[in-house]
Amino acid sequence: GLRAAGKSLFQVGLGPFDRESLAIHGMISLERGFILDKDDQLRRYVIRRLLCNFELSFKDVESRFEINFADYFATELSELLELETDGLLRIGSDRIALTQEGTLLVRNACLPFDAYLRHRSSLSIDKPLFSKTV
Repeated sequence: GLRAAGKSLFQVGLGPFDRESLAIHGMISLERGFILDKDDQLRRYVIRRLLCNFELSFKDVESRFEINFADYFATELSELLELETDGLLRIGSDRIALTQEGTLLVRNACLPFDAYLRHRSSLSIDKPLFSKTV
């Protein structure tokens, strides 16, 4: 499965070996890996906060990543306005907070922050990348 460690993501695979024989020799089998750039780390943080806490403090993100949240995520914030209109979240001057109803659709609130999904959409790739939300 996919694992995270610091600034990297990697997928552990077995290949022709099994886990036990690899463990005996103190080895792991990596299928592929990625080094996360600053934008990847930032977006991972934002998405995790929304998924885990159902809210996100702009000041927290700004201090951790030395950005202006409203400027950096202007496009994403405008995309969230529809969810706000539908009563699923509130966008304040210093935070995004999902409503009780919005927690059921938290993944929808995270989608605008997924840069890879945005890039994939711009390529007109029809194959689903993940399960659909309601």
